[in-house]
Amino acid sequence: MSSTQLSRAQVFCLCALVCLASSSIDITIPAVPGIAEQFQVSQGQGQLLIATYLMGFALAQLPVGLLSDRYGRLPILFTGLGCYLVSSWLASQATSFDSLLWARFAQGIAGTTGAVIARAIVRDCSEGIELAKLSAMLVTSLAVATLAAPLVGSFILEFASWPSIFFANMTFATLLIVCFALLFKETSSQATRHKSRAQHLYQQLHQSAASFMTTRQSLWAASLVGCAFLGYMAIVGSLATVVVDVYDMSSTMVGWSFAAAACFYILSSTFNRLTVSRYGPWQLLQWGMLFTLFGTPLLVWALIAEQPSFGLIWLALIPFLTGLGLVLANGTAIALQPMGHMAGFAAAMLGTGQIACGALGSYLAAQFYAGSAHAMLGMVAVASVILLVTYWWGKGKGTN
Repeated sequence: MSSTQLSRAQVFCLCALVCLASSSIDITIPAVPGIAEQFQVSQGQGQLLIATYLMGFALAQLPVGLLSDRYGRLPILFTGLGCYLVSSWLASQATSFDSLLWARFAQGIAGTTGAVIARAIVRDCSEGIELAKLSAMLVTSLAVATLAAPLVGSFILEFASWPSIFFANMTFATLLIVCFALLFKETSSQATRHKSRAQHLYQQLHQSAASFMTTRQSLWAASLVGCAFLGYMAIVGSLATVVVDVYDMSSTMVGWSFAAAACFYILSSTFNRLTVSRYGPWQLLQWGMLFTLFGTPLLVWALIAEQPSFGLIWLALIPFLTGLGLVLANGTAIALQPMGHMAGFAAAMLGTGQIACGALGSYLAAQFYAGSAHAMLGMVAVASVILLVTYWWGKGKGTN
């Protein structure tokens, strides 16, 4: 299948599919304080609902990528979505915080199929500027999901209790199954599947990993995506606690405040999609670095303040979130470009690093939380510095 064969409906389905993980994470943000209160755990422990999902999500990336190269995209996708339905139902029925965390872990494993398969299909069907355009559309969709999901979660909690959040997850997964069954045929080449199945699974893993790790462009761009996501998930994992516990605002305000900041992420992602044909992914990636560079002193300013105002926190986060849209879209396209022969595994490697860094950011922000916004801001500042160093190191090595 070539890029010209992707209809608008198919592109829309891919955009929805890649949002499965984001919607699963962000829709629960307004519910975190209430869940923590119901199960009588601390607000910091409540943030583990995010980190636990991400841990399962990261661990399943490589198996999903390998199996999709081996057996095809659609069989793995339908299996994963079916497991996602079951784990979401188990989460809705949880009677203890531990059982809820295990269900979230399983939900994360099953939800891996969304990001891996969507990216793999995009790489199957496109390359070059077209790949950059489609990658930008996926990132824009993620940004919209980041905006919409907390609002949807807040809306649900106005009329129902937190288990209804997981029923919403089940509804979304069911719609995805129907749409992909009706609109898609297998996109991976028969030759790729035959070559993968001719090898032992361990041999396939070894050769694919060696190919990715020795391709400097892919490894460098994947590192940038991971660093950016570390800071982003520190925000996602801590925001509900900061808004409710530190600034004494309602759970409804969690969704609205996060959505207001995410607008900058959406604007940069949309700008990227509209201009990538003119400037190319490398130039736009550089602009994303400039936003990060500009925002780092603001983060330091907020950290120095003993009790930064709510407005100062958002002022410090806006440049990072704006640059995020440019880094994720172009970093993804640059990383996947040389990997057409193993798109599933490459998408999995990209996702593994991204989500592992995200889980680390969320976990550390939770562990260092001490009743203020400093842990969240500190993690974003650390991520910004590492991101800038990695970018300039790669450029110095002649990556492009």
